[in-house]
Amino acid sequence: MGLFSSLFGSNDKGNATRIDTSNSLRNFLSNQVETLSREGQSIHINEITISYIFHLMMLITKKPVSISDVRHTMREVFTDQSSRMMIENAIGIFQTDNQTQEKLAALFPIAKQEFEAGRGEFLIRHTRKAGAAIEAMFEEDNDFDPSKIPRWTAKDLA
Repeated sequence: MGLFSSLFGSNDKGNATRIDTSNSLRNFLSNQVETLSREGQSIHINEITISYIFHLMMLITKKPVSISDVRHTMREVFTDQSSRMMIENAIGIFQTDNQTQEKLAALFPIAKQEFEAGRGEFLIRHTRKAGAAIEAMFEEDNDFDPSKIPRWTAKDLA
């Protein structure tokens, strides 16, 4: 055991905790991932997804988590390159969005209820809603105007 490990404890426990958290999160999300996969979709990863995962991780670990913890865990759960790029983009938005605190507050009761039930459907609803909104953007006309996108509200999460 090295000097650092003897003074501050082994880092193995931290790695085990992160792996346990990743496995617990993967297990919790499996029904949502499988449902969307059967529909030919994958989970829509954006700042709202990050907020939901943030709360699930706090509920799993029973302690505060950082955005860095969320990034590492999500990269262990969603391993494909496309997901990794979406994770990075979503975390960038999460860190700079002036509505992050509002989104976190709105998502906590949803994440807590689903976690306590041992099963969730939020990401299924969120992915379907996001997909429908994206399709609608391109169906209306060829001249998409981003200023016409409605502002996010907490009721969008219900």
